[in-house]
Amino acid sequence: MNFKSINTEVGEKKRYIFVDILRIVSIMGVVLIHITTTVVTSSGTVDFGSWTTALFLNSYSRWPTLVFIMVSGYLLLNSSKVGNVKEFYKRRLDKILIPLVFWFTFYYF
Repeated sequence: MNFKSINTEVGEKKRYIFVDILRIVSIMGVVLIHITTTVVTSSGTVDFGSWTTALFLNSYSRWPTLVFIMVSGYLLLNSSKVGNVKEFYKRRLDKILIPLVFWFTFYYF
């Protein structure tokens, strides 16, 4: 497999083709999880063969979440912007903490 990177014209950011392929395949896996969950949770109204097939597909398509985490880690570690830990979290505090507090509050009430 060729792990070439390509430069885009906007800001000259590197794009890795294999990362894009992993994202596409992972998106399809997440969609498969959501589709099969409706069949798995309605076990009394669906025939046994369909339920078993949906359960199999649902169980073996749990890997995309881990792939998204690994891709994020790869892109963060491959970035030249990563300084020390304090600067890393300081730059991302408003993007992480504010939505987190909002959604915690929203779901609590």
